[in-house]
Amino acid sequence: MGHSKLLFQHFHHSSEGNMIHDVHDVIKVYYELSLEAFIRYVTNDIVEDFVSYSKGPLMGLSTDWVFMLSEEEVEKMARENEETLNKRAHLDSVIDKLKAAHEIAEKARVQTRGLVDT
Repeated sequence: MGHSKLLFQHFHHSSEGNMIHDVHDVIKVYYELSLEAFIRYVTNDIVEDFVSYSKGPLMGLSTDWVFMLSEEEVEKMARENEETLNKRAHLDSVIDKLKAAHEIAEKARVQTRGLVDT
């Protein structure tokens, strides 16, 4: 088959070729619309129901459930583990020491500001 014939077929589609492209375009648009509808359905009807179900595994997202908890239950769920508490206490003491050292350095700077080298 010559190059000119291939070029002709490439640029002058048959009605069968046009039909194939048209069907492909219709299916592609249908797929995109169906995908959007599927995502909307999953989000609205499945995920939101799962999250907001009062007896579901994510009931912690319900403000009514959280307000029913006792102070001890909230403390148990929200407290930090022992290692984190110890690390926080250590870092707090380091910060306090650094603040004290900064204050001492600032006082020394202010007091020596007026001194002149002779």
